[in-house]
Amino acid sequence: MNNALIELAHLLEFAATRLEPTLVVVPDAVQQLVPRSQFDYSFSWVCVANAAPVHLKVEGADLKDVYWWDAGPATNFGHAGLPSLHSVELKGLILAKIVMRPQPALRALVERLSPKGPYVAIHLRNLEGSCVERLKLEGLAVQRVTSRDLGREVLPADLCSMTGAYVRAALRMDGVPREWPILLVHDGQSKTRARKLRNRLRAAETNGTPFADLVIAVRSSYFIGNPASSFSANVVLIRNALGAPLESSNLRPHESPRAKGRTIS
Repeated sequence: MNNALIELAHLLEFAATRLEPTLVVVPDAVQQLVPRSQFDYSFSWVCVANAAPVHLKVEGADLKDVYWWDAGPATNFGHAGLPSLHSVELKGLILAKIVMRPQPALRALVERLSPKGPYVAIHLRNLEGSCVERLKLEGLAVQRVTSRDLGREVLPADLCSMTGAYVRAALRMDGVPREWPILLVHDGQSKTRARKLRNRLRAAETNGTPFADLVIAVRSSYFIGNPASSFSANVVLIRNALGAPLESSNLRPHESPRAKGRTIS
């Protein structure tokens, strides 16, 4: 689902950087994973459709090409030499436009599952057992906890298992009040670890849909995520676009000098 969101955001971002009016036809795979029944896709600056009108010429793009679009000098969606205006900030703003406009049923579910006051959201993601290896390469976001915060070297396993020591270090680092309730969103692959987090941190599982969990994580007062996960990376990009201060998460986007003192409304 989160990869589909990235693909949709890149398509809309590409359209936003074109001089001419652009129609984005949402690929079938993206429509299935991020259906309009969950989020409002209406935008003032681009036309979004499920299928192309018969009288228009449509340029195709491979979804893998769309997903990996970045600021490099290679091709953009198969167009050699086409300049890229891709940026973390623009991608985050587009993701925010999608995710923060949930459809009524999703909005009601989020309200039912969310605490009434400030809360912490923790994302536990195992990545089908590949989490540690992925973090040895490079994450999709940058984690901020240092060895001085933790009292020892920060290991990939700390993030992949959300160890109690790591979570407490993140909360201490940014002075998060102890009385804030903790919500746990996870992929169901680390049930033993989830149970330990519930017991040791008094965390409550949301037991919501992936779409509800995404909105809940974005709306949290403090978010603890896994930099190897596209879910966590999307949450951080959206929070960044909404003006969340650096001190409201253990993660920050790549290339992200954030101004302090701004909050999520």
